[in-house]
Amino acid sequence: MGYSGGAVLDGPTLGGELAMIIGLLLLILVAIVVAVLGIAFTGGPSHSITAFGQHLATLNGPELFALGIAVGLVFCLGFWMLGVASRRRRATRADLRAARRQAAEAAQQRDELAARLNEPAVTAPRPEHYAAPVEPTDRYADGTGTVDAGRHVAR
Repeated sequence: MGYSGGAVLDGPTLGGELAMIIGLLLLILVAIVVAVLGIAFTGGPSHSITAFGQHLATLNGPELFALGIAVGLVFCLGFWMLGVASRRRRATRADLRAARRQAAEAAQQRDELAARLNEPAVTAPRPEHYAAPVEPTDRYADGTGTVDAGRHVAR
């Protein structure tokens, strides 16, 4: 399922806000690198990368391809971190809603039981045809002899 712990941690955690912030920063970084490479691409066998008037690197075809793969992996990592953070956040909110609902149900049940304790006790009337308990006899059914009933005989 998801996060189902009882305690909610204060502050950013790797599964929460911090992961979302890092994921967004990685996506922004990828966008900047792609923009710089797109603007700096001049064609030819080697490509000179400059940003803000500063020469950063000179890349040939295979180096540029490897850089593209690395940028793509960083993009995937950032997107994955955003997904993890949103799932964690959704699970935490669901747990919080469930805890609030359970607390409300417990409070309602407590109030009902308290109201029941304050009501006067109602006893059911005894029916008129109520029969008294049958007394044990110390004779057999035919009236002869005695029955040793042991501890069950009233003495």
